[in-house]
Amino acid sequence: MRKFKDLIKRFIALTLAATMILSLSACGSKDTTNEAEELEPITVDREPEPESLKVANEATTIALRQYIYARLATEKFLTLDSSSTTMEEVSDIVDELLVIWENAEQYSLAAEELSSKAEKILEISVSKQESLIGRHKLQLMSLASIPSGLQFYGIAADPKKLG
Repeated sequence: MRKFKDLIKRFIALTLAATMILSLSACGSKDTTNEAEELEPITVDREPEPESLKVANEATTIALRQYIYARLATEKFLTLDSSSTTMEEVSDIVDELLVIWENAEQYSLAAEELSSKAEKILEISVSKQESLIGRHKLQLMSLASIPSGLQFYGIAADPKKLG
């Protein structure tokens, strides 16, 4: 009985090994260098975005950049070596951080307002837009009309002030 079980185990092992060898040989490699050269690039044709959507996206991008800049400036402040920094320098950095965060908030509010206006404009039917443009020249709030009391600190701000 024991020899029979050993014989069955060997037969099953041999069958599995043969199956694996045949399956691997069936998936042998082919010369695919010519196939890559024959492929044509895929192009996607899209309609241009409405101008209101472009303005809203641009405003949102600017607001997001300001938020990221404010976060980075705050993280730099939090890692500041307090033993080598005077209270006056810390005060200047904190004042600058407050301005940066206020700017980020203002840009965020402006982007939100522009997005809601863009959404309303996109909901208007095409014929209604054409009649509004003909009569009143449909106006969008441009990025230049974002609240003017902002002090903009770009990513390339004075590194001495940030630490």
